[in-house]
Parts: sequence; C-alpha cells; structure tokens
Amino acid sequence: MRNGGLAALMLAALAATSWAGAAWAQVAECDPIAPDRQEQLISSHIFGGLLDADAPHIRRAFIFAFDSDNLVPRWAAWHLAPHYRQLPRREGRWGRFHPDPDVTPVHTEDYLGWHASAHNFARGHIVPFFVAGGDRNEDGRFASHPGSLDIDDPDDACAVFEINAMSNIAPQYHSRFNGGSGLWYQLETKLRQLADRGRQFHIIAGTVFTDDEIMRIGSRDVPWTPRGSARQC
Repeated sequence: MRNGGLAALMLAALAATSWAGAAWAQVAECDPIAPDRQEQLISSHIFGGLLDADAPHIRRAFIFAFDSDNLVPRWAAWHLAPHYRQLPRREGRWGRFHPDPDVTPVHTEDYLGWHASAHNFARGHIVPFFVAGGDRNEDGRFASHPGSLDIDDPDDACAVFEINAMSNIAPQYHSRFNGGSGLWYQLETKLRQLADRGRQFHIIAGTVFTDDEIMRIGSRDVPWTPRGSARQC
C-alpha cells in the first residue's frame, strides 16, 4: 500500500474513534431518575419488596446496596426479560468501566496486575452486562442505531453505562468462577439461554465475606493514582 493510502486509513480510523468518543460523551452524565420512575424500577427489579431498611441505589437496569467498608455491592437485584438482551453491538465502546460518583470511589485501575497474579482476580459484574439492553423507557427507541456507533436513545444508553460502573463490580476468581467453565459463568450462560427462549426472572445476588482475613483490591489508605500496580491493603 502506498504511504498516502496508509495515511488516509489512519486518519479515517482516528476520525471514527473521535466520533465514538463524542457519542459516548452524550451519556457520561446521565439525567437523574424521576421519583415516580424510581418507585416503578424498585417494583420491577425487586420481587417481594426491599431487602433491608437502607435506601438502595436505583439504576435503570438494576437496584443495589453498596458495602462501603469492602467497596463492593452488598446485594443487587434485577429483572431479566427477553427484550433486555437487545444490546448495542460494538461492545468495546459500550463496555468501558468507570467510577460511580454516588459511592466511595473504586477505579478500574485498582485491579491492575491482579488478573495475572496467583490470585487471578477479575473485575466481575454482579449484575451482568447482557441484561442492560432493551427499550427501558418504552419510547420505541433503543440505546443505539443498529450497526451504528450513534446513540439513538440516551436514557437506554444510560442503562448500559450504569451497569459498567465500578459499584457493580466485585473481585472474582477468573478461571475458577468468573470465566470459562467457572460456576458464575455457567449460571449466567444458563440464564442467558433461558431468556433467549422467552423466559424471565427476578434475580438477587451479592457478596459474602467469611471471618478470615479479607484481601482488598487497590488501596484506600493512600491517594489513588492512575498508574502502577494494584496494591493489597
């Protein structure tokens, strides 16, 4: 290929990347959920009522309570319906992790180095990414146009954005639990298959701690820095 052709391809790739970033910026600040819709979401996601007296964090695709001591979801509840499986494609753009400003901040960089360590910890969703799709506000539009990077419905795009917040993430053993033949992976796969056959579910999941010494991803004792290895408290 001539140098001119290569340069043109590089410019086209840079333009596409910039456009994708601009489109994603439309949902980087999601509008607050109105009180009447919050009540509807609680009723939709939590079968049988709230789990405890603490006020939950309400998101479009799930409800959760946060463990501020251990910096993971204490529990999360969500409704899985077949049409919630209609997710935006190009998941690389839609799958970015980010801090949640509503809770004690956890950063994706806190996990650096842990996946390749002997512990093999991964950033594991409690509420899985695959339930974040669908027409959540029932306006006939979805998060993105089919086959496009452009956002069609910012409210539905926020459902995807919220599910990738670090407040929905907990350390999970990758090879033994979160990935491949792991138990969590198998459970998610089975639920996904049943939903694709028309079934729907109300699900509650959470984190459990024993009396043993607790290992923590990252560090709360020193200021967070965007570079360097993850540390154990």
